[in-house]
Amino acid sequence: ATCVSGLLLDRPLVISRKVNSNAPPRWILRAAVRIANILSPRMDAELECDHPRVLSPLCSTAQTIRKHVQKEDPVYLDEPQDEPHPDSAASLVADLKKRG
Repeated sequence: ATCVSGLLLDRPLVISRKVNSNAPPRWILRAAVRIANILSPRMDAELECDHPRVLSPLCSTAQTIRKHVQKEDPVYLDEPQDEPHPDSAASLVADLKKRG
């Protein structure tokens, strides 16, 4: 099973050539999807179909992933979080360095 995050729409996007339309022109949507695919190659985006979608693997969606180490104070998710320093025991970067 794959865990993903994103948007699944039930109806097609209304893309209009009218200046007063709320949706951007088709060429801007296509360019935005191309740029997003460069930044997130595992993203699945299809906006010009009956059920538009923009999906990414859940792990590539996270801005920060933090693990809890028993020695540290508990982390409450409703409080503001800072990204841990790469050398901190709470950082996954430290684990990756050890394995690398």
